[in-house]
Amino acid sequence: MGMKGKEAIMKARLAIIGIIFSAFFLLGMGSMDQTDKPGEIPQPDKEVTVNISDNEGQFLNLTRFSLNGQAFLTGKLGAGQVAIPLEHVRVISLLPEGKEVLAKLDMVDGTILNVHMEKSMTAYGKIKYGTYKIALDRLRKIEILEVKERKKER
Repeated sequence: MGMKGKEAIMKARLAIIGIIFSAFFLLGMGSMDQTDKPGEIPQPDKEVTVNISDNEGQFLNLTRFSLNGQAFLTGKLGAGQVAIPLEHVRVISLLPEGKEVLAKLDMVDGTILNVHMEKSMTAYGKIKYGTYKIALDRLRKIEILEVKERKKER
């Protein structure tokens, strides 16, 4: 087999490898828009009801509230990472701080914690007239009103 034949085989192999990697990448993107469909929001394992206020002064009551689809918040506490269930939190006061959001947590037991959360987190919920979605850095305050177990759907 000549040099041209070997080059053609190498190019064909590289093309096949490129196609396979592209297919994996594109297939992985299919699930990225699941919460971007109008009317759909994540359903966390707990039923959380909150009052929120945003940077523009809008106040809303939300049911089925979640942070990135979860009924807990995550972030940095000092040098470590924390995951705190929302039932332990009374009020979350938010202040954008560079690439993060400083969350001052007023805990149910009276303790105050300062947690640095990712700015890219998204809050979801249901309002009286539909569904609601907002970036964490656009919120000022989240007041946790109630957290209860989700009823099992049949």
